[in-house]
Amino acid sequence: MASIEFWGGLGVIGSSKIMITDGDDRVLLDIGLDIPSGANLFRAPVRIRPERELADRLRVGGAPALPGVYDPAFLRPGDPLGDPVGDPAATRIFVSHPHIDHVGLAGWVRPEIGVYAHTDAVDLLDALRANGLGLPGGDPAWRRLSAGEVVEVGAMTVQCILVDHDVPGACGYLVRTGDGVLAYTGDIRFHGRRPELSEAFVEAVRGADVLVTEGTTLSFTPPEGPPRTASTKASLSSGRRPWKRMSPV
Repeated sequence: MASIEFWGGLGVIGSSKIMITDGDDRVLLDIGLDIPSGANLFRAPVRIRPERELADRLRVGGAPALPGVYDPAFLRPGDPLGDPVGDPAATRIFVSHPHIDHVGLAGWVRPEIGVYAHTDAVDLLDALRANGLGLPGGDPAWRRLSAGEVVEVGAMTVQCILVDHDVPGACGYLVRTGDGVLAYTGDIRFHGRRPELSEAFVEAVRGADVLVTEGTTLSFTPPEGPPRTASTKASLSSGRRPWKRMSPV
């Protein structure tokens, strides 16, 4: 049975990390750096230890304990998450766009795990790295996607679909599993320079069983009735064959 786990992005802005598991295969949508709502222990004048930053973030809750995702080279004996979960190559990561709250942990990913992004997003990330502004831990070996491209991950397929956002190469994803279809918007807008991209995304994912989106401002007028909760969003289903219900992590 396919399952959905939320390792970030609940109750905060950004830090999205959505894990979809189907059998032995896993798809992680975004791998964002957590943006603290309070004090940031990794902001100046605090001096970051680059060789220990991942381990330090894990120990203080500044990064989630994603099983089998992080490169053991960044960890030491006694640190968590040194062992993989099954075959690391059975996990693939798909980044929606190159904002730090969606891509910031990608530099610490195991080298066996493929990390994908739209080719325009990779160009921007490469340019940042060339100017000394690369990701913490170093950039992964990016695998470039074109608009509409489909990647097979075991029995699952992941399709890259462009959306409009304020950064090049922004996209959403359509993930097909044996138990249903999940649509992920990434960061999406309908009031920018290319609203037709977002409108086309809506049409492309029409009929999906689960929709996952980051809602920072859904309306300026408070809606009537009780608010939609993170746990509600995590368990949406069309009723054809139920997705496994997962509590927020």
